[in-house]
Amino acid sequence: MTIITLIIGFIVLLFSYTIGYPSLDDKSKIQFYADTPTYEKAYDEKNFHDYSSRLDFSYNYFGPLLILDITKKNRYIITFINIALFLYSVILINRAFKVKKLTLIILLLSSPILFSSLVFLNKEIFYLLSISMFFYAQSSRNIKIFFTFFIFSILIAFLARWQLSLFIIAIGITLNIKIFREHLIATIIMLSFVLSLFYNSLAENQFSSVFDVLDNTQDDHMGGGYFYLFHELSQKGLYFIIYPIKAIFLNFAMIKNISFILTLSDSFYNNTVITIHSMVNFLLWVYVIAYKTKKVNKDIIYILLLFSVIFCMTPIFAPRYFIIFHIVAAITISLKNNSSFNFIRLYDKPPIEAFRKK
Repeated sequence: MTIITLIIGFIVLLFSYTIGYPSLDDKSKIQFYADTPTYEKAYDEKNFHDYSSRLDFSYNYFGPLLILDITKKNRYIITFINIALFLYSVILINRAFKVKKLTLIILLLSSPILFSSLVFLNKEIFYLLSISMFFYAQSSRNIKIFFTFFIFSILIAFLARWQLSLFIIAIGITLNIKIFREHLIATIIMLSFVLSLFYNSLAENQFSSVFDVLDNTQDDHMGGGYFYLFHELSQKGLYFIIYPIKAIFLNFAMIKNISFILTLSDSFYNNTVITIHSMVNFLLWVYVIAYKTKKVNKDIIYILLLFSVIFCMTPIFAPRYFIIFHIVAAITISLKNNSSFNFIRLYDKPPIEAFRKK
């Protein structure tokens, strides 16, 4: 693991120095980042000078601005933190499921979104860490470990997006309370119908700031037109039908933009990074379906469905929010022969060994 860490550190720092950081200073058209300049500008201009404004759900700036506060906007320190969080996530996943670590690392970083998350200030690294913490918590037979990592996974999730915290809480409740665990299909169907009924009020209250973006991207090649249609149909009470289609679209539809992949423009991140991510994600899932279906149990399918039904509520096109699909595919392929997604129900954890180490 030490050699792997040194290799990753060298590659990421070399990329940061030669391509990554210059692109942030407009010295390169190769834009591998998503919202990093937005966070840095907000930090420089002190637009969110107090924590109450940073907690505004419409912006979700809390996590990035907290990191900028801690590091004093030192990009090299931010990169080191990202690498450390990535490697710690790999350790947690291995503790939870027993994986081939090198294979997992290669597959995770095959997504340019996750690779760029090691270089730039971003939220995707918080996604990975939060999900890894939850997986470790849910796989442990130790009640103390479960509650410790479950709580931390919720807190880390909030540094990314409030919806991720909501997802972690929901999955923690439904996988560990018997009435939900024994009726996972009914649970997801019921939730999708409830969100369909309240779609209009939820979308207007929580996502009002992004409707202008949706209106302005109706005719672009990034999928804005489709998403406008999805939004209109969801407003008519059809969200329970639309969200699975939308989730598939977010994960794989950018493959259609392969002709834009070498476009060195201001949209390099969307044209190239997101398109390559979609291609890699698609190939991983084809491999999982072809060779690893026995590793994918009903719990992991439920987790992906629950994630989709919560995150598809946002009306804008944001494939990077669905990085969990890539993470799950990478873990599935990396599982050792005798390993699986072994989630221990809270009511099955041995109470006598509750405070012993796993």
